[in-house]
Amino acid sequence: MTDSPDRQPLAASWRIALAAILLVGGWLRFYRLDVPSLWPDEMLVALMASFPPQYIAKWALALEVHPPTYHYFYSLVEQFGLSDFALRLPSAMAGTASIWLMWRAGRLLFGEGAGLFAAALLAGNPLHVWLSRQVRPYALMVFFFLLAFIHLALYIRTGDRRGLWKAMLANLPLLLTHYISILIVGAEGALLAAAALPRLSGRRVKDLLLFAAVSLASFAPALPFFLTMMAKRQDMNARVPFDVVLDRTLEYAQGLFNLFSHPALTWALIALWAAGLLLVAARARDRLGWLAYSLGFMALPFAVILYQRYNTFYFSSHISFMLPAVVLPAGYALAVLARRSRLIPPAAALTAGALAALILLHDHARLYREDSTIISWWHFGTFKAMARELPVHVRPTDQLVFSDMSLPNSINWYLRRFSAMNPVESPRLGQDGPAVVHFLSNGESVGNLFGSRADIEKTGRVLGRWKLDALNVTSVEIPREPVPAVDVLPFEFTATGHPGDFFSKVRSMEGLAVKPDWGGSLHPSRYRTPGWAGFEFVNGLGEAAMSVTAGLSFENIGEGDAIALEYSVDGGPAARVDVSGGPDRNRFVSVPLSLAPGWKRLLVRVLLACAGRTPYGYGGSLQTVQLKTLSLWACPPGQTGPCDQRLFEAQVRMAQQGYLGIGFAKESSAPEQSLTLPESGLAVHDEGPPGWKVLSPDAPDKQVTVTVKASALKGGAVFYPRTGGGSFVSVRLGGPDGPELFRLTGLHGSWTPIAAMYPLALPEGQDAELSVTLSGQWAQLWVYGGSALFRRPR
Repeated sequence: MTDSPDRQPLAASWRIALAAILLVGGWLRFYRLDVPSLWPDEMLVALMASFPPQYIAKWALALEVHPPTYHYFYSLVEQFGLSDFALRLPSAMAGTASIWLMWRAGRLLFGEGAGLFAAALLAGNPLHVWLSRQVRPYALMVFFFLLAFIHLALYIRTGDRRGLWKAMLANLPLLLTHYISILIVGAEGALLAAAALPRLSGRRVKDLLLFAAVSLASFAPALPFFLTMMAKRQDMNARVPFDVVLDRTLEYAQGLFNLFSHPALTWALIALWAAGLLLVAARARDRLGWLAYSLGFMALPFAVILYQRYNTFYFSSHISFMLPAVVLPAGYALAVLARRSRLIPPAAALTAGALAALILLHDHARLYREDSTIISWWHFGTFKAMARELPVHVRPTDQLVFSDMSLPNSINWYLRRFSAMNPVESPRLGQDGPAVVHFLSNGESVGNLFGSRADIEKTGRVLGRWKLDALNVTSVEIPREPVPAVDVLPFEFTATGHPGDFFSKVRSMEGLAVKPDWGGSLHPSRYRTPGWAGFEFVNGLGEAAMSVTAGLSFENIGEGDAIALEYSVDGGPAARVDVSGGPDRNRFVSVPLSLAPGWKRLLVRVLLACAGRTPYGYGGSLQTVQLKTLSLWACPPGQTGPCDQRLFEAQVRMAQQGYLGIGFAKESSAPEQSLTLPESGLAVHDEGPPGWKVLSPDAPDKQVTVTVKASALKGGAVFYPRTGGGSFVSVRLGGPDGPELFRLTGLHGSWTPIAAMYPLALPEGQDAELSVTLSGQWAQLWVYGGSALFRRPR
């Protein structure tokens, strides 16, 4: 068997030109590879790859839209270095190697000249240069796709099964890395079938079946993740209007020619591409089949995207595997325009050099500076610069409140390398002086606690407004309240997770961070290291006897997470009570404290520990355990009446505040379910936004039960009860006599908020039948259409 066309010896001038093109392409990809700072998508890969394999798998099942393979690969990469250069090295290497593969593909299908020019065009292609400088899978995907592209073409040309096996081997990392590979392999199968039809034989049919079977087997490890993602992520199934997806498809296809460089380059490359199509048709009819083969990898995936009207997680990078369909016809056009064979090597090398000069001169600021960015709509600033500047502006005892969890995780990634003083990972607050708190946001709001800087400035004395790279920072000094004295019974103290309240009342703190959402809460700032908040009280009643109870409102959904309470008297040994072990359906616990009469000073510490086993959000799971409020009540021992009622009401208020947030869910977030309403005793009112109805008993002394049957839910559910005037809403699992999952009791003279979203801890992944009891005329259940349950937001 003779060597394939892409294996024939090359003349020296061609070898020199190819080496020059590779050198130019490599320079564009490796030059200043440590800049810019990792942007959010890159940072997500780096952060997730630092977790154990079991966590990565659970995270991919719970939150991710890609299989976990790429993150497993980067877990290995991170063993060799954590610098931006080290993390981007695999992409840069794959991107440079792809230039050589493009040369091979062009030489095989359209001749040596087309191959050399195609390599030059890929060397200076703005999209490919950018992808080759990222901690993202797309440069590696282009590399493996080109391998499959070449070997599949060799199989079609020769019928040699070795080419088919090599193509299927190259498909394996594709199928395990990104779900867009389904379109790639589907196009391969369709093109194989089309190529086999003119000379159909039993052997070709067997090869097609072999290809299908091996492809399915290769995708099998990713299949559970794919099916789970499709079931959980409703946005992945969302269909948009055809004109919208067509407009986006044309826009992203243009990015294949020129993602960000000078507009003239776009039209020049489109003209070359169109000329290549016409020239192949006019001058090289024997290559029309290979032209159709190349274009098939553009036309067939686009046809599926348009038919499905898909527009989620869709950008030029996702279709970068189509680059051969762009540069091969354009490369053929340039080879024809060169006219003479001896002119092709220097012309190809000059083409690569010209494209490189354009990028280095015109686009240097977009690729090769610390603050460079391409994706402006998903850009929080330069994390590396933030990490360098932050220790300069804040003291070790200053507190940081971030608007988004992605910010501290990303800044902390660099802080660990740049600074011994790390206010993100190791916050601490001493007993003396006011608390200095810096609120950091990439907008005007911070979480949903503070809608503007003016709201922030109400928490204390404003020290200043300043910028940390792209972040707005408002610095506030919050005065500390005196140590509370138990000088009258009954006594009540409550500290919430709201920064203005918490920092004014806490006596000392270490290893806790504030989450400025849904009323505010505290969570650990690092994994497997407990953070704690200490509160101090003095006895102003001398030897008077009293009963003292601590109450904690919290959320603990993480496996292995823990909440504990420690208390000590007058400097003596601390007593410890383990309050909660995650995952925990309880959200409130009261703890009686054993105190001897005559105590002088009481220290109460709440400890939070995150095991880091349950995926939660961007880059981590520190927020799976949260403290929302701490209360302390002191009552005369054995007294009934006012003190008991006060304690009861305080506990009820804390339970009422256990909602996740205020706001009605979207109809699309409702899982499959059915409601069965009682035949009598139920009143139905139209209130609130259009479509929402309120169910409640039709008389003060009535109690009614609504039955809800819901399909398997993962990640929990929320619903909308409301109470007032001594009524209550109770939810039991499996019927009226089943275990109680939830109870919300009303208080006379007050209502719980409209649209308060309360969580329900349902059996994970199982169908559930719930009995929702509404007792009293002021007990309400708000429903939309036939839905009472909604998926828990992240």
